[in-house]
Amino acid sequence: MAVNVINNHYTSFTTNNPDDFPLVSWKERDARVQQLIDESFQLRVLPLHKGMFESKYHNYLFVGSEEYTFDDREMSLVGQSAIEIAEQFSKKERFDALDLGTGNGRFLKSLKDRFNNVDVLGVTAADFRDTRYASNAFRIPDEEYVVGNIENLNQLPSLQDRKFDFITSHVTFRHLSDPVGVICQAYEFLKPNGLMILDEFTLNGISGEEYVNAFKNAGCHEVEIVPECHVEIDGIRRRILAKPLTTSIRKTTDHLDLQLHYDLTRSTRADADHQAQIFYKA
Repeated sequence: MAVNVINNHYTSFTTNNPDDFPLVSWKERDARVQQLIDESFQLRVLPLHKGMFESKYHNYLFVGSEEYTFDDREMSLVGQSAIEIAEQFSKKERFDALDLGTGNGRFLKSLKDRFNNVDVLGVTAADFRDTRYASNAFRIPDEEYVVGNIENLNQLPSLQDRKFDFITSHVTFRHLSDPVGVICQAYEFLKPNGLMILDEFTLNGISGEEYVNAFKNAGCHEVEIVPECHVEIDGIRRRILAKPLTTSIRKTTDHLDLQLHYDLTRSTRADADHQAQIFYKA
């Protein structure tokens, strides 16, 4: 496999081998894709968090919030908050909630304050609890707080043998190199009829329409996606299919097989200033 230097920052795999378009899957990733993700976590993600904790960067990454609002006007979940959505599960004797990118865990505390029958778990790239972003009012215990790479959910021991009614993520997926792959992994941790909802992230290499169609073709009949935004240019409202603003998925199939492929001919490696950019191909 040849490596092509694109500029001072990025390198890219270049090959005509069809094997270099591996399938996006809930199973173990292709080793080359996994290498890009692991390098990115070490070279870019962890140093960014360290810089925030040391006041070199200010609020570059999400640090936590009491509430998440998924404000997409065209969805049935219009204006609903995560707490409001969680109420549908609170009617059960007990329910389980997973928060991806939980930061200091403030949302987990909100869930526990509101519902006395919820078991929570949060995943975060770095431990915020003893940093300047911590709260004096609470500390999420270790058994409810997992420090690890969100892009490798299927490698986190604390998640294995766990299933959740409700998975949420707020302003986190926009920072991931492989957001679609993580959706496929997270789907595995949903209970039957469980719900996952997450907000905006960038699609590299495929359109919003191709993203929507991948879910339809996978048999996900209870999925809501707003794959577009509208902007006004010279007084004309224009439709832009660029990124999904919100994705809401209810688990109705055993696995999420989207039939999308990684495009290693366009994907880029991370360095100290840039996160890995993983491209997809329909």
